[in-house]
Amino acid sequence: MKSMPIILAVCWLCMTASAQKKAPNVITADIDNFWNAYDSICSTTDSLKQLQYIKTQYIDKGTPGLHAFMKVREITAEEWVKCIRHYPKFWGSIRSNTDKVKKLAPEFGPAIDKLRELYPALKPANIYFIIGTLRAGGTTLGDMVLIGSELVAGNAAIDISEFQPGKQKYLRDYYVTDPLKNALLLNIHEYVHTQQRCAGYNLLSQAICEGACDFVTELVTGKKIPLRYMDYGTANAKEVREKFIAEMYNPSFDGWMYNVASPNTPVGDLGYYVGYAICKAYYHRQKDKKAAVRQIIELNYSDSTAVTRFFKASGY
Repeated sequence: MKSMPIILAVCWLCMTASAQKKAPNVITADIDNFWNAYDSICSTTDSLKQLQYIKTQYIDKGTPGLHAFMKVREITAEEWVKCIRHYPKFWGSIRSNTDKVKKLAPEFGPAIDKLRELYPALKPANIYFIIGTLRAGGTTLGDMVLIGSELVAGNAAIDISEFQPGKQKYLRDYYVTDPLKNALLLNIHEYVHTQQRCAGYNLLSQAICEGACDFVTELVTGKKIPLRYMDYGTANAKEVREKFIAEMYNPSFDGWMYNVASPNTPVGDLGYYVGYAICKAYYHRQKDKKAAVRQIIELNYSDSTAVTRFFKASGY
């Protein structure tokens, strides 16, 4: 009988360890709800009925993740209906791929466990796969990772002929990377965002904020983010560095973040690469690697003194 408290304690420890290793909560209910609404919308040309369908069959039944996504991206019912009506070939070609998204959940558990090994203070987060209006592949709100499945599920076979030339180029450049095969990397990137304290206040701080997620993703998976900014930045590191340093205190992110390629900008989102390079340089200069990961994730990106100190310590 005296051994019972010990046995109970061991059981409790085992249960705790099991809970810590538990796979992240991956919610995909919004995908099926969207396609139910989509079929109803396509059954009529009455715009009022179409609005009713997207509201009652998708939005009203939506998960907290869908409602958070709508809040972050300011998406309305009208925007969904417009998007569905204007791009029938696109939706027809992407539909079967969004079903594949629902099978990704088993991949996330081991990766999150690895992230927790690197960063023991990791807080839990839920991962929501929703279907948006082609405006965001991934974002976050609080402890929620929010993934736009209509972007993540794409590949080079998707019909993008209905879009304007600029949108076609953006989608072509993204889909050619076969994002569904790299969905794990996107999710780890966004998961790291849920651990950060705040966003940046100028180009330098925001680049480090985004680049930190890319770098930690690489530590977790052993793979670089497979987007064009990473290849271009690596191949043109010196030129990119010099241009960035000349502009890094600019309060505007234009030309570096959340943009697309243009005559004056060789690739979009090049600031992500710079932030990644800064974090990588910082990490390799630190003796205590686990402490370095913590410092990268927990850096106060709104604190100019802290950001400047971090940047200088990187030697970039």
